[in-house]
Amino acid sequence: MTRQDLEHLIRASCKLLEADGWEDRLITICNENTNHKSGRCLDPYDLAFSKLVAGRQKDMIVLENLLRQGIIKPGRLRSMVDQFPEQRLPDGLSKDGLLARISGLQARAARHG
Repeated sequence: MTRQDLEHLIRASCKLLEADGWEDRLITICNENTNHKSGRCLDPYDLAFSKLVAGRQKDMIVLENLLRQGIIKPGRLRSMVDQFPEQRLPDGLSKDGLLARISGLQARAARHG
């Protein structure tokens, strides 16, 4: 991956995190596994949406597993795509392309589920 590719992904991620309400959906985790220190994590759907846009093979594997295990539902992910302003997507991506990715992931998750 080139520096330009990396910068593009960082810019894309920053744009995605501007999705309305993402801060309200942060999840606080504090338990024995964190040595009782608090950390704030993205909601699974905000994480899934950013991975869907990134579209790398490793992201698609994570998304397929999130779908297969029922952690995320394709309908809600499609709704996020529908509600997100297309002009804020990285160059070369469209809502139709993202919806096609979801359909492909859903089919693979069902085959391997």
